[in-house]
Amino acid sequence: MNRLINEALRRFSYRKCLMIAAFAYPALLAQAGEIPASEITVFEKTNVFALGQVGFVAHISEGEVRYRAIMQSDGALATLTRILSSPTASPEARLYAACGIRQLSPADFYGLTQELRNSGLSASVLRTDILKREPVNQLLNRIRAYGCAAPATMFPDTPQR
Repeated sequence: MNRLINEALRRFSYRKCLMIAAFAYPALLAQAGEIPASEITVFEKTNVFALGQVGFVAHISEGEVRYRAIMQSDGALATLTRILSSPTASPEARLYAACGIRQLSPADFYGLTQELRNSGLSASVLRTDILKREPVNQLLNRIRAYGCAAPATMFPDTPQR
């Protein structure tokens, strides 16, 4: 019994630390006003597009944590536009950038995402604990229609916890 209690406490602590990090990290980075170039370089290599709590332990993905930090920084729209048009950024990072552009400048969304929409790329998408590859153009259509704030509406076929 003692072993079960220790395991439960360890998992609770792990979840608690993840949640604190998910909400504190963007605020700490954004306090400086601008995101360091090294953080943007790491963000551009994001290899999974995930919104909300995902994975077996239901945490906020590292990519979304960095996305939130960029959204809270000075010059977020310019930074996201650069990432969206960067040939070295992963499709997943470019999707996060599209989310931010959709929120910050909805009128420019379609025009700025046209090149990515026509690229024929696919992206790794994590919903709850299911990882799938999906065409970027379909994901952009969902972002355009629903935005990125509510995963339940953006991904209506996702099982809810």
